[in-house]
Amino acid sequence: MFRRAPLLLGLLLLPGLGHPLTAGAYELFGPVKAAIIRVVDGDTVLVDAMPWPNQRIRTYVRLRGIDTAEVNSSCAAFRQSANLAKQALSAMVDGRHNVTLTEISGDKYFGRVVATLKTDDGQDLAQALMQRGLAHPYAGKRKPKQTCPD
Repeated sequence: MFRRAPLLLGLLLLPGLGHPLTAGAYELFGPVKAAIIRVVDGDTVLVDAMPWPNQRIRTYVRLRGIDTAEVNSSCAAFRQSANLAKQALSAMVDGRHNVTLTEISGDKYFGRVVATLKTDDGQDLAQALMQRGLAHPYAGKRKPKQTCPD
C-alpha cells in the first residue's frame, strides 16, 4: 500500500504542476490602478501600474481588442488616421490621474502587456475609439493587409 503512495501523490500533484504553463495562468484579471505617463499611439499607452501597495511598475499597455493605424506608416492617409486616434486617446485621458487595467495579459511582443483600460468614470477607452471610427477590432492575430487609399 505505501509503495503506491508516492505514485498516487505524484498523480495528484501533476495537474497542478502543469497549470503555470498554460496561457490562462498568465492573465491577471485586475483591477489594477495605473497612472498614464504618456500616450504612445492610438492603441498603446505608457503607465505606472500599481499592482500592490507602495509598488509601481512602468510598462507599455496595448488596449485590448482594437487596432489603430500606425503612426510611422508609409501611407499618408494611414498616418493621418493614426494621428487622429492618438489625439483622441490623448484627449480622453487628459487631466485624468488614474485608469484601471483589467484582463491583463502578455503581448506577442515582449515588453508590454495587453489590457482593458477604463477611466475612473467607467469609460472603456478601446470601445470609445471604435465608436468614433478610429479603431477596428483586433484579436491579436495577423492583421489583414490594407491598401493605401492615396
